[in-house]
Amino acid sequence: MAPPWLSPIANFFDAFREAFIREWKIFKSQTAPQLGISIRVDPSFWKANGDELIFVKELDDRKEILGCVNAWMQALKVIRPDLQANGLDVKATAWTAGFPVTNSELVFEVNPGSRDVPYEGDSRLQQFALSQKWHEGPESQHSLMMDFIGPSVDIGFRLASQSTSRRFVISIDIAYFLATVHLPPKNVIRVPPILYGSRTELKGVLGGKPYPIFWIDTMSGEDGPNAENRLLGVTQLYDIKDFCLEFYQENSSLMFLPFIFREDEKQYGEFPVNYIEALEHLCATWQAEKDRASGETAIGSTADDESEKLSDAEAINKERAIISAIESQSSQKNP
Repeated sequence: MAPPWLSPIANFFDAFREAFIREWKIFKSQTAPQLGISIRVDPSFWKANGDELIFVKELDDRKEILGCVNAWMQALKVIRPDLQANGLDVKATAWTAGFPVTNSELVFEVNPGSRDVPYEGDSRLQQFALSQKWHEGPESQHSLMMDFIGPSVDIGFRLASQSTSRRFVISIDIAYFLATVHLPPKNVIRVPPILYGSRTELKGVLGGKPYPIFWIDTMSGEDGPNAENRLLGVTQLYDIKDFCLEFYQENSSLMFLPFIFREDEKQYGEFPVNYIEALEHLCATWQAEKDRASGETAIGSTADDESEKLSDAEAINKERAIISAIESQSSQKNP
């Protein structure tokens, strides 16, 4: 016999995934065109971590973050009643991680030991090759799996510990992106109210310096404890922007102003000038490693080579919003 909690959690996995995908499709087909954006990449399931579901979305515009958060909130409302009927509840967390400069993607074979993987015996070259194969497209991914490592990825899992069934915790980068998003004058979609919960030390984050906790109320607009609701103060978006800019400046040795590579620079400003150099360096390193492995000697590059390198650099650049939700929890109710 299966334990009594297995069926509700298994149903939760299917129900939430279905609800989130449905709500995202509504945003993509109806709202995104009115926002002037064309969705290139949909959110995708990354992995289950115990009773958590984690999705990932490659970003081209911060309006897509708003679409993800909205779809996530709607999905929570759909599945929450069934969970609560079984003595369970759900919580959510969202954060971003920039690739490939600050954080890294790791690609693995689903069936290790495949004869198709080149550079056997050289793990560094093998990882370059697997990553290149992954980014060739879905047809090349069927025998591979992707994972992510880096300080920004770790922050998200630390933030998840601050989430509750009511507090949808978001990283400072998500708060900054939402506070600075450019929306059309007509109310196509709105930024949800963002609340601030002071600073908290998170293990392994910012060298022990307290990290700001922003959150979105998943029960906003619902009947709830009126006394508690009166204590919750919504923070103005311009105040969030000012705070974030000040926080990034104070911690400039540990973090930088976030940006999305494909965004309109006229709206959101230029990304760091040394970013392209960093991408080109990664591409040049990969090419040099291949040349070394094949015994070839790299000869000087032409202007066309540099243009090709930049194109390759753009192809490997990823800016992802990782949305971890979803942890079914036993509700703590008084007898």
